[in-house]
Order: sequence, then C-alpha cells, then structure tokens
Amino acid sequence: MDSDMHVFVKFNSSTVPITVNSSSTVHDIRTEISKTNNIRAGEVRIIFAGKELHDHQKLKDMDIQSQTVVHAFKGRHLEPRTPLHLQKVSSLGSDPSGKSSVPTYFVLCRRVCGAVKPGKLRIRCVGCREDKIVLTTEPQQWSDILEKGRIQGVCHTRGCSGAQPEFYFKCRGHEGQDHDHVVPLPHVRNNFLKVSCMTCLDEDSNPVIVFPCPSNHAMCISCFESYCLHQLNSRQFVEHETAGYTLSCPGFDSECRSAYVLDVHHFGIMGPENYERYKQFGAEECLLKMGGVLCPGTNCGMGIFLEDETEQTHHVECSECKLHFCVLCKEKYHGEELCTNSLGDMAASNSNVLSHYAVNMSLSKYDTESASTIRNTTKPCPQCGTPIEKSGGCMHMECPVARCKFSWCWICVTEWTPDCQDNHWFG
Repeated sequence: MDSDMHVFVKFNSSTVPITVNSSSTVHDIRTEISKTNNIRAGEVRIIFAGKELHDHQKLKDMDIQSQTVVHAFKGRHLEPRTPLHLQKVSSLGSDPSGKSSVPTYFVLCRRVCGAVKPGKLRIRCVGCREDKIVLTTEPQQWSDILEKGRIQGVCHTRGCSGAQPEFYFKCRGHEGQDHDHVVPLPHVRNNFLKVSCMTCLDEDSNPVIVFPCPSNHAMCISCFESYCLHQLNSRQFVEHETAGYTLSCPGFDSECRSAYVLDVHHFGIMGPENYERYKQFGAEECLLKMGGVLCPGTNCGMGIFLEDETEQTHHVECSECKLHFCVLCKEKYHGEELCTNSLGDMAASNSNVLSHYAVNMSLSKYDTESASTIRNTTKPCPQCGTPIEKSGGCMHMECPVARCKFSWCWICVTEWTPDCQDNHWFG
C-alpha cells in the first residue's frame, strides 16, 4: 500500500502543502488546488520540470516524490503533450528495451550522500529563477541540457517574459531543499545491456562510466576510482584544451587515447581529499605549462612566475616562505656561478618538472647519497630533464611525465629515430 507524502504546490504567491501518495494523479493535485482557492479544476494548470502535466498522469511516473515542489497557475489548458520523463531519449539514459520509461540521470552528491546517485532533472527560468517555465522543444541529448541557449521555453510567472530555461539537478537519494543542487555526470549511464567492465569484467555493475571512444568502453564506478587514483598518484593526468585536467579512455584502440573524460566533476568520485589533490595538481601543471616554477621550500609549493632578470641570475625568492633558491637545480641559491647540478640545464627549459609538489628539504635536498644514486642509475629525459631508470627491454624510451611523453633513445639520449631502431634497438 502506498504511504502518504507531502507535495508542495506554489500557486500565486503562496505555497500549499498537499497530502498525496505515489499512485495519485495530477487530477488529484488539480482538485485540491481548486478547493482551496475556490476556482474550477479545469482552470488550473500544473507545471513540473519544464512540462505541463495532465490529469491522467500518475505522480510516480513523473518522478514526483515527497517534498517535491510543483507550480500551478490559473489559465486555459494546452493540448496534451508527451512529458519529458516519458520521452524515448536513450542518449540521456533511458532503457533501450523500453522496459523502463523514465530516463535515469546520475549525479555526484558530495554533501549528503557522498556517492554517485540517480538524479532529478529540474528546469527554471533564467530571468525570474522560478520553475514556472514550459519548454518549447524537448532535449534529446546531453548537450541540449549542458549548453546554454540550445532549448527555449515560455515562462508563465506573472510579469516575466523570459524565454531562456536553465537546467539543474537534484539528488534522488535524499530529500533536500530548493537550493540543494548537485552536479550531473554525463559519462555515467545505466548498464541495461550488461556490458562488462573493461577492468574487472563484471557484467552486473550498474551504473558504469562510458568513455566517449568509438567502442564506448565501459568501466564500473569502483574500477574508475582506482584508475583515477593510480593516474593521479603517478601524475598521468593531462591538460586538454577544452576538457581541462583529465584522463582518456585506457583502452588499447588508437582512438581511445583521444577519447577524454569531458567533465572534470567525474573525478570527484575519488572522494573529497583526493579531489582536492587533483585540483592542486591541475593548478600546478597549468602553472608549469605557462612557464612558472613551484617553490621547493618545506611544505610550501608556492607557484611563481619568473621575472625577466631571472634568466640571467637564476635567482628566485618565494613570496610565501621567503626561500631564495636557484631556478635550475631548485637548491638554496648559491650565487651567480654556474649551477653544478647535472640535470639543471635540461630541467630549466621545462620549468621544474622534478618539483611536482612541496618538497621536504630536510629529507631530500641535502641527501647527497640519494642524489648520487639517481645520477648513476638514471638518464634525464632529453626534453624535460626528468631522471628515468631503465629496468630492461629495448633502447626505445618514452618519458612517463604526462605532459611530456617524449620518445627518445637510451643510448643517444636524443629523439628516437629510424636510425636508432636499425642500429641499436636492442643495444
């Protein structure tokens, strides 16, 4: 038996609570409004999630739950149209078999649930910020929802002539307030087709991350989190022109390397602490790409843009911790004499590749024995200066630094060429 729930109906300037259940229809809401406002039921129009609702529709089919807010106003009925929730919009997450009529959107609910949850799509007018707007066309793909201006509407708030809708999402995992909004995850989909996770091969995982490669490789949420953490810890995220600091599909197809996660909010799946690390690393990589350096001072890591005179003296003073250091070797500043660090000249051209984050000076900066071991067992990448150890295999090396990936020869210590392959591929 369906339990009672409270739905809030905004009518004119007041909000009226109505007791209904999930099997109730829009007609029941219309009837209650007509009684409390002394008007005919046929004169009441109900709007929810960008659509006008009609008498025969059940609340459970419209994803109307307890604490949901709908809008009502006095006016002539429009001709019935198929509402958004019953549209066959497979690109937005509906079941291609037709068994489930309600599309599923997934969101990241950080504040309350702390997990990926089904979401509720809501629409409001950009002008008056009220939900009393009816869409003129249906969204058919994620870009219709995420990109402004693709869908128009008609606002029925008194005194508002707005025509621009704004889409936002709420979490279905808990009851929230009107302002309790969450971020959508366009790459997360229901696994209706029982596609196996490309990592653990589990076919029953639901939902899954779907990468935008031609093969639409899928990964369960748990494996995606592990994949992100591994790439984050090894600094394998890359800067993408439009997607930001992101990852590509880990598949072996050639197209997978250019199939990037296009919305960085998906990396919030790693959890709050790791997401903060992700944002910090992204900011650092952006700084380094723009020619800046990171202060090597203990627990500092301040981002610094170099002055013109630094090219002559290699002297930098951190404005945060006041450390004076050499831009070439990242050691305490040693005057204008030539830097003796064997990696310095190479590292200078790539702006502190070795100092990805705050360095503990007491443990590393003066550990000459460790520095000697690194010099004797590694060779610097010819492009970025990162020391790389060869543990076996052929002489063809690829720099592991995500923003470098330089292909070079272990023997020549220069860019890999056909001559290298012919003459000393295996030494």
